[in-house]
Amino acid sequence: MFKSFRRGLSLGLLLPAALLVGCGGGSRASKGNHHPKGWLDVHPGQALAGLDQCRTCHEMTVLKVGSGIPNCMTAACHHGTVPGFSLAASHGLRAKSAQDASGGGLASCATCHGADFAGGGSAVSCASCHGVPAPHPARPWNDPAGLTHSTTDPSNAALCARCHLAGSASNPPGHPAQSAAAGAVPSCFNNTMCHGPAAAPHPLGAAWREATSSAFHGFQAKQNLLYCQSCHGTPGTTSFGGGSVSTACDSCHTAAGAHSTVWSAAPVDTFPGYTPSHRNAQNRDLACPVCHDYTKGRTAPLPAAPSCFAGSSNAVACHANGPGQPDHPVPFQGSLHTAATQATFNAGCATCHAVTGTSPLAGAPTCATCHQAGSPLVLTSCASCHGKPPAGTAFPDIAGSHAAHETLAGVTGLCSTCHNTFDSGSLEHYNRANARPGMGTATRPAPVALLGNFNAKAGTAALDPTVLTCSSVSCHGGIPTPAWGQGTIAVNTDAGCRQCHQVGTAQATPENNAAWSGLHGFHLAAGVGALCTDCHSMTNGTPGAANHFAHLDTPQMEGPAGDTILLLGSTANVYDKANQNCTVTCHGHAHTASSWKGGPSHPVPYLGTGHTGAGTATAFNATCSSCHAVTGSSPVATAPLCTVCHTAGSPLTVANCASCHGNPPAGSAFPDVAGAHARHNALAGVAAQCGVCHTNSDAGTQSHYAHANARPGADALRVPPAPTGFSGTYNAKAGAAAFAPATLTCSNVSCHGALPSPNWRTGTLDSAGTSGDAGCRACHSRGTALGVPESNSYYSGQHGKHLGSEVAAQCTDCHGMANGTPGALAHFTHLNTPAMEGPAGDTIQYLGSRSVYNAANRTCTLTCHGENHNNRAW
Repeated sequence: MFKSFRRGLSLGLLLPAALLVGCGGGSRASKGNHHPKGWLDVHPGQALAGLDQCRTCHEMTVLKVGSGIPNCMTAACHHGTVPGFSLAASHGLRAKSAQDASGGGLASCATCHGADFAGGGSAVSCASCHGVPAPHPARPWNDPAGLTHSTTDPSNAALCARCHLAGSASNPPGHPAQSAAAGAVPSCFNNTMCHGPAAAPHPLGAAWREATSSAFHGFQAKQNLLYCQSCHGTPGTTSFGGGSVSTACDSCHTAAGAHSTVWSAAPVDTFPGYTPSHRNAQNRDLACPVCHDYTKGRTAPLPAAPSCFAGSSNAVACHANGPGQPDHPVPFQGSLHTAATQATFNAGCATCHAVTGTSPLAGAPTCATCHQAGSPLVLTSCASCHGKPPAGTAFPDIAGSHAAHETLAGVTGLCSTCHNTFDSGSLEHYNRANARPGMGTATRPAPVALLGNFNAKAGTAALDPTVLTCSSVSCHGGIPTPAWGQGTIAVNTDAGCRQCHQVGTAQATPENNAAWSGLHGFHLAAGVGALCTDCHSMTNGTPGAANHFAHLDTPQMEGPAGDTILLLGSTANVYDKANQNCTVTCHGHAHTASSWKGGPSHPVPYLGTGHTGAGTATAFNATCSSCHAVTGSSPVATAPLCTVCHTAGSPLTVANCASCHGNPPAGSAFPDVAGAHARHNALAGVAAQCGVCHTNSDAGTQSHYAHANARPGADALRVPPAPTGFSGTYNAKAGAAAFAPATLTCSNVSCHGALPSPNWRTGTLDSAGTSGDAGCRACHSRGTALGVPESNSYYSGQHGKHLGSEVAAQCTDCHGMANGTPGALAHFTHLNTPAMEGPAGDTIQYLGSRSVYNAANRTCTLTCHGENHNNRAW
């Protein structure tokens, strides 16, 4: 360990004779020899006795040369000429020797190397080789087989005292064991420095052996076991079985050899209660490797000695990661950490960690490093870092919206609902909580991952850390949430409802809590503009209201919603669950007959005046417009437009049947087919009376509705001809009036004399007789008595003779329906009575002349078909 010196340490060697030239008596200026003969042999002792005399002529430093007088630091003098003087076996022995006339001793070293051995006049520090600012090697300078201070001559005590007087920090602990007598001169064995009168450098007897003594040897041993081994073992080996002294450490420490078997507990260095431990031992990096595997992978010098990398020893957990390293994984997510109690902390953690202050192991963080709100052994259930739930303003204890969510069933006390896999004990939780310098990611917001139960059908629930809103959360109906800790949801308001519930199209579509049943879509749309709170109350005390947030982790989520119905906020408005209708009138509509199941709020077909009488915009808006539109698109998708059936125009502006057909019909396509409507509409008792021929099929009837219905799939009857049903007044005596759809002819119609009528669309009747009597005979048949067989049968007088084959007269020979008489004018005025027309006598005008007939005598003054009729009664 010693290096060659450029200049040596001892003044003890004599100068060669050749170097004496110039040394003798005389003044310094004369540079003569001022010393007596043989001075070189004795000058070392004289110099040590008083260097000031030497300095009168000689320089004592290498820094001043050239005066011509020999310099004491001349390389050719002193030990500079001795080969290998820097070796410990050479200069070390000389330094430890007693001082004599030739020099020697530690004082000789100080002469050139300085009183503090930092270089002095030689400019060479002892520390450059020894490693310490001392004239000896670094401690322990006590190797009996090598370097040791025990062989130093006691005459050097005065110089040793410069560093080792009692109480000096350079002394080992407990040295000296007792105080020296007052005024005692420094000596090696009088308690002025390290040792007392005994030969051992420490107390002897019970005070040294017993752990109940403050002088217990364990304190000294833990300073450096190598120091013990220098006397009580063999340095350089694993032996502590006696060395320069016969007392062996392993005579007491039979198992461990150099220390207690129980050597791992938390150290206690006070009395009583001293506990031996290697944890606060010094010089471990040199002392432990004497026996133990102190470097991973190295074979231990003493194979039986536990490895410093063992997981446990003597049933006690050790430092599997190596000396000074934790004996657990880092991060440590085990329950010994996450569920520590005071008892388990004391047993498993306190050996390295402290809750606050300074940990026993310098590299072990205190609990308070991360648990900044208080001790986790006292403030349990998360409260050592943040409230449960968090209730503060600084991360990690930010209240946000925790309190509102904490009250929800399935969420209360369960952080993992929203922090799935990030809960206490998880790696992410550890990393986020880690406040060790350079280690943590403790920034807001905390990581969020919701349980799968809370994923909306729209996707996976997630938090946007920038705006602090969640999306695709089932209990929020898949709708983006308000910002965490900033937004609110007023659950008892319409706006609050719509923040979580959207209008659906079917059960659980698009989300489980979508408002879909019945007429939700219709009522909540702009057409009606109803509020959720118009019908629902979450404070009405029913089970459904109480369940509002009770099943958020299930598809059911809440309800039943029917329990929450409180119409317009009044219990007077009753909801019938069985029929699903309401006894309430709102937005101008009575709901008693309206089923919440959907569909129309009236019978279908709707034959009431609410339909047939809705001929004005005012009436339509009041009763129809909430579901129907006239044209375009209806508020309720399934509600037909008015113009689906009323194809000719709006029934609100084109009145009196004209929105479907003329009144009477006047066109060529069904339902506006003209046919013979115009002629019949001119008849008294028939004009504008559709029911005369369309009894039970007139406007407002089921039949009329069915034949007018143009809705796809319901238009099977919307084909010609329209259904016909005659008023009983027009039944002929031969039977009930009827219409034949195939031939478009009527039969048994009284005003047609029960004779088949012409084709409704193509047939005609010459009722005026302008082309002969065919028109008359199309409706009048010959009778046998009044009203027999029909009320309009001609039977009186000589009708049978004249119209028969015997005479073959024509009706128009005697009757003129255009003669302007009341009878002629009444031809079609009483069709709904047995009289039907007439009197027929008014129409008589033989061959165009009325003068030939005497109405009173019922005789004619004429000659026809070769016979004179004068005075011949009819």
